[in-house]
Amino acid sequence: MACDIPVFRYALERWTADDYQLVVYHEGELSVSSQQLLTSLDAVIDAKKIAQSIASKACNLRIVLVDLNLSSNEEETTRHQKYWQENLQKEHSATMPFAVLKTSRIGEKELNVWQGPLDQFSPELFLDSPVRKELCKRLMRGDAVVWMLVKSSQADKNDAVRKLLQEKSRELSQSLELPEGIGSPGSELYSEIPLLLDFSILEVNRNDKQETYLIELFSKLDPQSYANDEPLIIPMFGRGRALEVIPGSGLDAGMVGDLAVFLSGACSCQVKERNPGFDLLLKFNWHRELFRDGIAPPAPDEGLKAAKPVPKLLDIPAGRKRSSDSR
Repeated sequence: MACDIPVFRYALERWTADDYQLVVYHEGELSVSSQQLLTSLDAVIDAKKIAQSIASKACNLRIVLVDLNLSSNEEETTRHQKYWQENLQKEHSATMPFAVLKTSRIGEKELNVWQGPLDQFSPELFLDSPVRKELCKRLMRGDAVVWMLVKSSQADKNDAVRKLLQEKSRELSQSLELPEGIGSPGSELYSEIPLLLDFSILEVNRNDKQETYLIELFSKLDPQSYANDEPLIIPMFGRGRALEVIPGSGLDAGMVGDLAVFLSGACSCQVKERNPGFDLLLKFNWHRELFRDGIAPPAPDEGLKAAKPVPKLLDIPAGRKRSSDSR
């Protein structure tokens, strides 16, 4: 299906953020205090079903309860029980209920952002932060790309990356053009956010305790660059979707331009799962803030999501025997 909406805007209006999981391991009935904590988390998530394939959530988190006293035939529960037995049981069996905060799938793996006794989980620390609030604000004002910069402890490295991003962003905002055909059938816009080609830089101090979640996540995605005290650059777009984590030593003007061109160009593949990137854990109701009481985009075509169509096998009739003088 042809689409002339820029990738960053298509993602903002139509790609629901992937859920993180808070996996809670327990044995039997939870204590009153544990139940109260989970009830308060449910209130923060505030999930409401809008349509068959559309949900309005105030936080892209899902709570998964795993009772280790019960056997289960469910694939997800069985997988979590196996993970407990192989990785956690020996060290943490005395600290239940025990929780693990997992990312959605990033490439071929899931990452554990945090783990510990459930009563030590801090919603204030992991579900929200000043930088993430500012990120949502900029994406909602129409920024095409927010260059998130996790700073090094070395000022000269930060200065070099900042200067490159500032200069190239100014150039791109003047030279790039929006795709033609925006507003035509299949390329409609649904929110009132201005369609701009603006770029901004959002800096993160790696020693900022309020940004523990971001530091834990990005450092695990590129541990070597983080250990080498390199600045990390993360192009952010859509509903808090990170394109990739780039070490400062690997960034140049050509790469900045290529990333901006891709995110500002026509959405060549509308299926989220076929595009690069991963979502941050954010406390923000995108559906409500984008569309208010207006018309939202239609639910995604489930047929487009089928990455591997099932082949249909047909019987091939027997062929006619070839005569000796046939050509």
